[in-house]
Amino acid sequence: MAYYENKIDDALKFLLRHQLTNPMGDKPIVYVVYDPSEAIEMENILNSVIMPKVKFWGFKTIDVIRMGKVIDEAIKSSKNLKWYSSDRFKEKMLFKGIAKEITDSKCMSNIILDKQKELTEKEKPLIIISELEMLHPFERIGSFENDHYNDIQVPMLILYPGTSKVFARSLLGVNEMDRSYRSKNF
Repeated sequence: MAYYENKIDDALKFLLRHQLTNPMGDKPIVYVVYDPSEAIEMENILNSVIMPKVKFWGFKTIDVIRMGKVIDEAIKSSKNLKWYSSDRFKEKMLFKGIAKEITDSKCMSNIILDKQKELTEKEKPLIIISELEMLHPFERIGSFENDHYNDIQVPMLILYPGTSKVFARSLLGVNEMDRSYRSKNF
């Protein structure tokens, strides 16, 4: 776990420096990439290790967005998915319905942008995004970054289960490397 703690420190230092000066126009978004087999451990250390580090590095207003909760709320609040609870429908239909609802509702983008709007005027804000594995295979964080990169104002620390090479990432290590990211990997 020390390896991940160092990555988290490096990512937080980068975000802190980014707030002070950013001549390149990069947006304050970083990914701490970790082995997918460590997903439960990363969630376990979120409050015990990551949050104290975030506070140590000077972030004052911190909010955590857990994608599992976002997906769960999207499913529960959907008027379109109510009929899927019937025993008449097969699992494949349910899966397609959930995928369509998550994509059409833009729940991931909306929650991140709404949280950013809420935190924009706060002192030293940081958004931490976790449980990205819950998005697979419905949505990808890369699509959010591509669509909203220029809108990102509040620093974001994304805990990313997968693999990375330079700027490319593969969620869970099962998808092809996506090279369309402009943010920084740690």
